[in-house]
Amino acid sequence: MKGRLFGTTSAGGDPSCDTSGCGTVFELREKNHLWSETILHAFGGTDGNSPQGGLVADPSGNLYGATYLGGVVSCEAGGCGVVFKVTP
Repeated sequence: MKGRLFGTTSAGGDPSCDTSGCGTVFELREKNHLWSETILHAFGGTDGNSPQGGLVADPSGNLYGATYLGGVVSCEAGGCGVVFKVTP
């Protein structure tokens, strides 16, 4: 994955989830010393909210991470958090 960086934001993305958004998974690509950004996933609350920590990639290029909130809301009002997989 040379020339590519992946990361998360704890806010931003889908404003219908929260006024500031529930967070994103993004990719940065470098070509000729210029970087471009692609949002790979914008969390919507039920699929996660506020990703925390880094991402882990498997040999196939899938990315795994965790969110602090979102998912099932039976454990607390903001949700229990989720473990997610994103395929770029």
